[in-house]
Parts: sequence; C-alpha cells; structure tokens
Amino acid sequence: SLAQTTAEVAETSAEVRARELANIAHGAAKSGRAAGLGAVWAALADAIERRIGDCNAQELANVAWAFATAGHARALFGPLSSELLSRLDALRAKELAITAWAYATAGVVDAPLFDAIARLATRRLGDFSCQGLANLAWAYASAAHEDAGFVAALGCESGPRLHTFNSQELANTAWAFAVADVRSDECFGPGARFAEMCDRVEWNDKQLNQLHQWSLWRAETGCEWPPLPPQLERRSRAAFASAQVHPSRMQRHVCYALGSLGLPSQEEVRIPEGYSIDVATEWGGVRVGIEVDGPSHFRTDRRPTGSTVLKRRQLRHFGWTLLSVPYWEWEALRDEDRFIQRQMQCAYLAEALDEATGTRTTASGDGWVAIDCTSLLDEATAELEDLPSFQGVAPSGTATARLEPPELDPPPE
Repeated sequence: SLAQTTAEVAETSAEVRARELANIAHGAAKSGRAAGLGAVWAALADAIERRIGDCNAQELANVAWAFATAGHARALFGPLSSELLSRLDALRAKELAITAWAYATAGVVDAPLFDAIARLATRRLGDFSCQGLANLAWAYASAAHEDAGFVAALGCESGPRLHTFNSQELANTAWAFAVADVRSDECFGPGARFAEMCDRVEWNDKQLNQLHQWSLWRAETGCEWPPLPPQLERRSRAAFASAQVHPSRMQRHVCYALGSLGLPSQEEVRIPEGYSIDVATEWGGVRVGIEVDGPSHFRTDRRPTGSTVLKRRQLRHFGWTLLSVPYWEWEALRDEDRFIQRQMQCAYLAEALDEATGTRTTASGDGWVAIDCTSLLDEATAELEDLPSFQGVAPSGTATARLEPPELDPPPE
C-alpha cells in the first residue's frame, strides 16, 4: 500500500536522497489519500528535516506544497523557511507562488519569507501565469500579511489579463483585494473587464461566496466600480446567505455563560448582508455580535486570518459592535469546580462586553453580580463526556459571585 511503502522509505531515510524524499512527499500529497497517513507524514517530515540542506530550491517548494496540501507537520515549515530564504533567487515564478500558497494554506506565518517573496516577485511579475498571480494575491490575503504596495502591483499586472482568468482565479483575486482593502482600478474600475468576465464563466458555491464578499467590499469602499451583473449578484448573495454553519461546543458554553449573566442571546444570527454572527446579545443598551473564534480563525502566531479580518471589518462597517472570544482565552477559564468556572466565564464576558461597548456596567458600584446557576446541572449533565472540567455533581441554585471590577484604561494622550 501507499502508506506502507512511504513508511518503509521514511524509516530507511539515511539511504534515500533528499530529492527522492521530496518526490515521495509530493506524490503522497497528490494521491488524494494524504489524510489517513498522519504517522507516515510525521516520519517523512523527520526524514526530510535531517536532509533538508541537500534539497534544491524546487524540491523545497515541492515539500512545502506537499505538507500544506496534506495538512501535516507544521513544524517542518520553520526549517524550510531558512533554506528557502537562502535560495529564493533560484525559484521560478511558479515556485514562488506555490511557496506563498503553501505557507498561507498551512497557516504558518513567516514575515521575512513573505517580504522576500514580494520583493522578488515584484521584479518578475511578467513571468507569472494567471494562476500564479491569483495564487499570490490569495496567499497574502489569506495569511493576512499586509503589503499594500505588492498587492497594488499584482493588480496592475492582473488587470490587463483578466480576460484570460478562469472562475477560480477571478474569485480568488476579487476576494484577496477585498481582504487586503487595496483598491485597484486596473482590476475593477470602469475601464476594467472584471464584471464583464464574471458573466462569462461558471461558478461554484465557494466562488460565489467570494464574489459576494467582493460586492460587500465595493459597498464598503463606496467605489463606483461596475457591479456584478444583476443575476450573478443575486446568486452570489443567495449562496452566501445559505452557507451552512456549524455551532461549536465552545459557542454553546459562551451562550450558557451569557444566560448566567441574565443576558438573552441568539445563535447564528443571519444579517441582511448575508453574514451569520455566532452569538448576538445586548449589553448596556448596545446590540453586540460575539464571534466565538476557534483555532481555524487564527494563524500560528494567534493573529487573525484574512477571512476573519474581512468578516470583522465588514460587520463593523455595517454597524455591529463586535466582541471576539479567542479559544485560548476561553480555555484558560477552566476549573475543576464548575461553579467557579462559570463565575470566571461570567467575569470574563462582563469585562469584555464593557470594553467592547465602552460601558462600565460591572465596573461601576461594588462589582457584585448575581449569577444564575439554575441551569448548570442540566447543561453539565449533557456535556459531561465532552468536558472533563465539568466532572462531578453540584447542587443547583443561585450563586452570588464577586467579580473584581476591571482596571480602567489610561486616558488617551
């Protein structure tokens, strides 16, 4: 089998050349069966890292592509970066785009590498294919690596070639510029052919979602660019507004904690622009959208991904007050005593809501807040198997918790 053969090669890696290891990784990723080879990818990553100095520039790019495609061994990207930076000049345009795509797909942040790729690619933009240009734009946007000058240069090169872009390239380019918030008349202005080309190709649902976010960006900027053709605009809005959502366990527990604070909440609130807000509540008379952000919303350095940046910016533009609850902050509130845990969760949310809305509800007075724990027993019983920190049974009732008033921020200078 592929798994057995790959594992055997990885185990005897001392006898295998770096090029062969890179080719094996590339072939395994291309096979479409990478998902079930976790242990094999780990062994391959270890073998490649030991021989990484023997790889040439093209092999390094292929390794990055393979591991990003397979979704394994993020740790290998660190050693890869050092080698790639020392050989970047040897990469062809296609390999530069592949490398940027791989790092963005893996969610690995390497600012020096992205900066170096941008400098080199800017001098060689004419060498990139339409796919390469679109992949570069998508990679920098997805990784939320800010380089407005480079994105603008991509627009200047892409604009005159839009008539040769396929649907994926058009959608990725439109979405990337919306994320980067870089206006490009060359791509989207009155003399460009973006809207015209959009009416000539077929679209899948993911691409329609990207087009709708571009339309929202057009409204956000107020640019008088040609809009999408009316029928396509309706299709893209409908696809975006009907996209399936999957509430997480963490999201449910944020709602439980809001209930303990006496705050009614709604999950997955679909707004007129098509976005679904994880949780909506009201605090101090202000309607607040709470985004419960798991690991997929962040890069490896815990900064938000391009998708998350775009959603937050557009929701704020359309009038929402937002509060992000990052997964690592919520996980830090665990306690073996579930009543203490709920008190910590409530204190966290109260302070965060104060900060998001500019109010001082819990900070005013003596800081005492009544927490209704009536529902804790039923909620805990339903979640016992999944939440080890909620083990044990405690009596129901109402507990009064002391919430320490948060320190006031210093006044702006």
